[in-house]
Amino acid sequence: TAGQIGALLGELVVGADESSPRVPGSTAAHYAPSTPLRIVPAGQIDARSETLSQGGRRVAVLAWRAPLSAHPAVTWINAGPRAQQYGHELYAHLRLLDKAGCACILVQDVPDGEAWAAVRDRLRRAAAGAGAGASITEAP
Repeated sequence: TAGQIGALLGELVVGADESSPRVPGSTAAHYAPSTPLRIVPAGQIDARSETLSQGGRRVAVLAWRAPLSAHPAVTWINAGPRAQQYGHELYAHLRLLDKAGCACILVQDVPDGEAWAAVRDRLRRAAAGAGAGASITEAP
């Protein structure tokens, strides 16, 4: 905490205020695609993507595994089960899916654990700013 750091340094440590400069990654919404993005519980990603793609609506999916079955209206990226690789390629994958012309991007929620913490944070920030007010007909 700021108090602990101050005690160690023997100085008063003051937190950031509104006049402090913003740095990359410090805002609630970081990089966000213009396509609406929703994080979906891991066990629901296949069913949710299939439901949303009914009627020919195109849906993009970013997951850490392959789909259980292929669907022609679903663009699926299997980013793999390793947090480091997933995180390294995250923004490239989001940009690719954003350019795919789909109605929405569904992201399979990542596994719990320290290895996935940074990825989880970046996904939450991307979801917070995605779509700029657009909605998905069936809320995932």
